[in-house]
Amino acid sequence: MKKNYLLLLLILVFPLLAEAQSTSFAKIQLKNGSKLKGNILESIDETGIVLRLDSATLKIHLNEVKSIRFYDSSKKRFIQSQTDIEAIGHKTSGFFHSIKGGVVFGDDNTNVNAHTVNGIMFKERFGAGVGIGYDQHNPLSTLPIYAHLRGYLKQGKVSPYYFADLGYANAWDNSEDQFVEVHNVDGGLFFQTGMGLQVNYKGISMVWGVAWRSQKSQIDYSYYNYWPTWNSFAPTSGGEKISEKRSIRGLEVSLGLLF
Repeated sequence: MKKNYLLLLLILVFPLLAEAQSTSFAKIQLKNGSKLKGNILESIDETGIVLRLDSATLKIHLNEVKSIRFYDSSKKRFIQSQTDIEAIGHKTSGFFHSIKGGVVFGDDNTNVNAHTVNGIMFKERFGAGVGIGYDQHNPLSTLPIYAHLRGYLKQGKVSPYYFADLGYANAWDNSEDQFVEVHNVDGGLFFQTGMGLQVNYKGISMVWGVAWRSQKSQIDYSYYNYWPTWNSFAPTSGGEKISEKRSIRGLEVSLGLLF
């Protein structure tokens, strides 16, 4: 696993900390302009540092840190510094963009889809956005547009996450059944919820997910019985118009990228 520059620095600095408490003091400048100083209580990992401020402790995520300067216990002798720190973990602020492809195992058959979401992280572990996708069903296809909510259980190289989508999907006929004449197709409510794992790299993440989904629709069609002739099929009976309301449900397994 690649270590970021801060971890490489700590490999050099923390052997000194193991020998004496005299090197555990640090001054931290945050990206928002704030400055903190205190004793390091725990070693820094890929997500953050635990700092003692007077009688309180504070967990600082590396995404918030601009620079760290290490000192001895006298707080005067400078030892080492690190700037332009970037944590390895999911985004905790700003815009995000995701794309994914999936396979849905439904009641009657297996279908495929492709989706994309654009959103913003409002808090460290919570974000929201708008998504659009293409879902291939049988005998119809849908184009869902939906609100997207996502949350993370922890920060780190691997971040477990959960999500929910709710919206509406337009639909159209994709049937190739020669015995069926489709007159009209209507979409309906689209919903899915699930969870997965997000593996984070610098600037990009790979996302695996499992979700349960439901798509409402209605299809109006006529079904004919055909009798083969020497060069074609001729309708012999049927033709009665049928209207069906359908709820297409299934379990989705997906793979995608998040930027």
